[in-house]
Amino acid sequence: MSYTHLLNVSKHSIIDILPSRDKNTLYEYFEKIPNKERNEVKFFVSDMSKTFKSVKKAFFKNAVHIIDRYHFIRQVSWALENVRKKIQKHIYHQSLGNILKEVRV
Repeated sequence: MSYTHLLNVSKHSIIDILPSRDKNTLYEYFEKIPNKERNEVKFFVSDMSKTFKSVKKAFFKNAVHIIDRYHFIRQVSWALENVRKKIQKHIYHQSLGNILKEVRV
C-alpha cells in the first residue's frame, strides 16, 4: 500500500498522511483546503507521476514544482547508464572490427 505524505518542510513537521496516492483521494482532500491557504504554498515536491503533476496543476498553481531528489538522481543515473552501454558497445564493435581486419588474409 502506498501513502501520500504531506509535510511542512520549513517547520520540519508532518501535516498529514493520506492512505493512498490515488488521484480521487488527493483531489477530495485538497478540495477541502481553502484557495487562500493553497495559494500560499511555495513549493510542491513530488515524484514524477502524472497524478501529482495533475494535483499540482489543479490545486497549487502558484507553487514551484520540484521533483524529489531520489527520483531526479535515479533518472540521471539511468541516462548515464544508457550512454555508458552505448559507448561500451560501440568500442567493443570497433575493437572487434579491428581484430577481424588483422586476421583477414
